[in-house]
Amino acid sequence: MASVSVGEPRIPTKDLLEKKPAHGAQNQKAAGDVNGLSKIYGEGDTPWEQEEDHISQRISEIQDSALVPVKEDLAEWIMRLTGVAITAESFMEVLDSGIVLCTISKLIEKRAQEMMAQGKLTEALPDYRLKCNNKAKSGTWFARDNVANFLGWCHAYGMTDESKFDSEDLVSHRQEKPVVNCVLELARMAWRYGIEPPNLIRMEREIDKEAKCMDPPPPPPPKQVGPVKAKAVAVKTPEIFDLDKEVRRMAIKCKCQDHVKRISEGVYNIFGKRVFIRLLHGKHLMVRVGGGWNTLEHYLLHHDPVQVYEYRHSASPDKDGDKYLVIKSRYKSSS
Repeated sequence: MASVSVGEPRIPTKDLLEKKPAHGAQNQKAAGDVNGLSKIYGEGDTPWEQEEDHISQRISEIQDSALVPVKEDLAEWIMRLTGVAITAESFMEVLDSGIVLCTISKLIEKRAQEMMAQGKLTEALPDYRLKCNNKAKSGTWFARDNVANFLGWCHAYGMTDESKFDSEDLVSHRQEKPVVNCVLELARMAWRYGIEPPNLIRMEREIDKEAKCMDPPPPPPPKQVGPVKAKAVAVKTPEIFDLDKEVRRMAIKCKCQDHVKRISEGVYNIFGKRVFIRLLHGKHLMVRVGGGWNTLEHYLLHHDPVQVYEYRHSASPDKDGDKYLVIKSRYKSSS
């Protein structure tokens, strides 16, 4: 995977070699002898290892932040649907007893039964009785039972195992991402039964319709013989300048603007792949990825194929001298 430090120059100069070299260390080759550098700077203290730690931490921070816009959108939807106060920050705490998830499931079930009575559904509904302890406290076995019952309901209503999470992921706050993805899938299920969806689900439907309409361009018309007089008409192509401006700003920030090309409104070619980008709540740049969403910043971090880092010895008398490059790539050689 790409090792990218988002927001830093593509070839950042870092004065990482701050420890004073031992006697004779000046003869070590700065660009190649990793073992030699280990002897000089101590085990686990080479510039490569320092940079790995820095970038790993940065990647972890951006991965966590990539969930925030999705949690914000789902929290607004849950609050609209149930009246329960919830935010992105309190997302796991509010859901970990399983009560809110069971409440949403029962609302979906009720709506499905109404559609069945109106003749709008042709398939029979699952015969699953969802039990919920509405007095369950966080972290208790009653909470675990509620969450397990909710997951059983999801399975009965056709949710795939890939979209579900393990009970402890929520009850013990072990992993956020599987929980967020499951609630997002629950919102898609609610939308199928006519319940107003979150903004992300609405944007998914718009993108799906747009993708179906993106047929290949028709062949060029045959050349006409003889002079043809035609009056030129200037046609203005509508643009969402705010979205395009923000996309370009993020691409410049990540130093990969050469790999981000606008195809049409909300559609971009990034590292050779067509992607759909939307602005969520006027502040989050979201990329449609497979069956879910990612922030543009994290998407660029994950897909940038090569990163180059520049190092120099702080002990070098020449400010621009004694430099070397370390190139990291997502791709491995076949040898």
